[in-house]
Amino acid sequence: MRGSVLKRGLCLLIILACLPLAGCWSSHEVNTLAICSALGIDKTADGYLVTEQVINPKAVASTKAMNQAPVVVYDGAGESIDGAINYLLLKASRLIYNTHLRMVVFGEDVAREGIGEFFNYFMRSYEYRTDFFCAVAKGSSAKDILCTLTPLESIPAVELFTMLKRSSEEIGVTRAMKVIDLVNSLSSEGVNPVLTGVEISREGEKSNDIDVLKLSENFEKLKFCGLAAFKGDRLAGWLTEEESKGYGYIAGKIKGSLEIVRCGEKSEINCNILSSKAKIKADTAGGKPSVAVEIAVKYAVSGTKGGFDITEKQNIKRMNRALENKIKRICAAALSKAQGKLQTDIFGFGEAVHRKDPSYWNAVKDDWEGVYRSMPVRVGVKAELVSIGEITKPVYSSKKG
Repeated sequence: MRGSVLKRGLCLLIILACLPLAGCWSSHEVNTLAICSALGIDKTADGYLVTEQVINPKAVASTKAMNQAPVVVYDGAGESIDGAINYLLLKASRLIYNTHLRMVVFGEDVAREGIGEFFNYFMRSYEYRTDFFCAVAKGSSAKDILCTLTPLESIPAVELFTMLKRSSEEIGVTRAMKVIDLVNSLSSEGVNPVLTGVEISREGEKSNDIDVLKLSENFEKLKFCGLAAFKGDRLAGWLTEEESKGYGYIAGKIKGSLEIVRCGEKSEINCNILSSKAKIKADTAGGKPSVAVEIAVKYAVSGTKGGFDITEKQNIKRMNRALENKIKRICAAALSKAQGKLQTDIFGFGEAVHRKDPSYWNAVKDDWEGVYRSMPVRVGVKAELVSIGEITKPVYSSKKG
């Protein structure tokens, strides 16, 4: 009997001793956190300048007209990104919380020096998720980008995130690259990453004051501006919007786009790209590599100009050929820039060669840059019309006078 009582008492003591261990030991109250929506990294003489775009809870939660900026921008300098972020504790009363990060913007000078070390930090830290997008600031610093307020979304980072996602799906000149995809690209052999460029359109008043947002026009806005092509983890140069679209067709990244083609001297057809698929096939016969890219697009006619009859079978063939030739020209421009001036394989041709002939790849991978520059690439395009819209004839023709 006495032994049973002792056992029960011992169990009770163990349970009581475990109680302090329960609960979320690392939790923080919401009112002690400064939630960061975007992070910018610029180069300084001694290291880095890290800028954090922090949501202003008083402005966002208010039901009254906004009289405070929806975000507050903090910056800190340090020899490393970690040191610069720790320096922010001297400026902010709340703990900077990066779990809800939507955008990371690299300054162009940082991108040219190399961005690989930053992803070591992002992937190692428990505080960062892997679902934020990355971009490169063009023509201004990352801090200037993060200081620019946006008209449609109160949180600029949310507007950039949504705008990047939708533009990559609908236009094809941007790439919504999440951090996990970028890390995989950086660690892969035979392909180099691309990131979307973001710039400030200089259209009038600076957009760092909420009073500017009361205007309907003539103020600075954030704008995506094509792709930044990397060689390894370093920025090699920029692709124009058309060259960026060419990259998308070759790499199979186009989800939607619009191409305007001419059929005859006065007729223009708006071709809404509904889907685009690309197959990259490599050949290493005779120790001389070559690549063939086969692109298949499906499109719908979304508009016409002129008297071109889009219902005739012969004219449909003409439209298909016109679209195929235009896409070929766009791809040729992207190839010329990437193989010539930039000298970086952003298309993944090296991966295709590796898959085709691993032994050949192992022999040339250390000098792939030189092989890639002179490697012949053939692009074939097959266009298929799937819809001409709800009407077959124009509602109004200028020929009627």
